[in-house]
Parts: sequence; structure tokens; C-alpha cells
Amino acid sequence: MHHDRDDDTTWRLLAEVQAMTRCIHPNIVHVHDVGDHDGWLYSAMELCDADLEMWSRDQPWTAVLDRVLELGLGLSRVHAAGLVHADVKPANVLVKDGAAKLGDFGLVTSPGVTARVVGTPGYIAPEVADGRQGPAGDVFAFACCSWACLFGRPPFGDPPAGADATSTTGLATVASPERYSSA
Repeated sequence: MHHDRDDDTTWRLLAEVQAMTRCIHPNIVHVHDVGDHDGWLYSAMELCDADLEMWSRDQPWTAVLDRVLELGLGLSRVHAAGLVHADVKPANVLVKDGAAKLGDFGLVTSPGVTARVVGTPGYIAPEVADGRQGPAGDVFAFACCSWACLFGRPPFGDPPAGADATSTTGLATVASPERYSSA
């Protein structure tokens, strides 16, 4: 059940579900149903055992790598559908019966230029900070997700408490402008 009942929440949920149904794949969380019950919006999705962040803590690196490769297959399906996930991170990858499944399509978009920086600090690619959403940004986040699952934290360290996508990504870009110049 979704607690917000405004039109914006309804529109965002329907867009998320529509994107997920365009990307049917064994390594993407399956949507069973979405609807309205007595004025409350609901969505029914595949029940999974854990997220990849929690699951990977007690696993050998070879098992973690197998799940990461499965994530790559699901992400490849998203890109084949002409979409960008825009928030690949361990908490958005679920594990069911030992298989990784990409979920949370709440920020999914089409490739292109945008003024809005979206994603999770620590997983956002430099080009996304410049407003360019595309598969390459997802691949960067995929690599960061892989690192975090294998080593227990994001590759650039944990972002400051309360950091948002815009400020964290902007700080990384300002700190090393030569690395991110578009020359």
C-alpha cells in the first residue's frame, strides 16, 4: 500500500511499474499487479529474500560476483528497452532464491540531458552530475555497486550524513575538475 494519495505519487508509481513491465527478465523484480483499493494505491511485486547489500555480507566473494553478474544481465535488459535505471546500488538489487533481481525503478528515465541530478551519493557518475543521463552512468553505478558488495562500502567512501545527490556529486566534480572536463 502506498501512503501518499496525491496525483504526483500515483503518476510516479504508474511510470515505475510501466518501466518494470517493459523490462521483463529473470534478473528484474517482477510486477504482479498495481491498482486502487478503497482509494489506496497498491502494487504487488515479487517477494524477495534480501537486498544485495545485506545478502553479500555473509557470502564468499565468488557468490557475490555471481550475483553482480546477474545484476549486469538485468541492467542490460533495461538498456535494451531504451531506458536508464538511474539508481543502481546494492539496496536496489534484491536476491530471491539465490538470484539477483534489479528493482526500484522509481528514477528510471530515458537517455538524455537533464538539469536534475538523480541517484544515490557514492554511486553517481560524473557525467550524471553534468546532466547527462545514459547507460554509461548506470555502468559506473554498477561498478560502484560491485565494489560495495565485494568490499563492504562504496569505492569512494561513505558520503557525509544527510548528503543529497546534487551536493555530493558537485563536490566530487569541483574537487577534480580536470578529471571531469568535457574537452
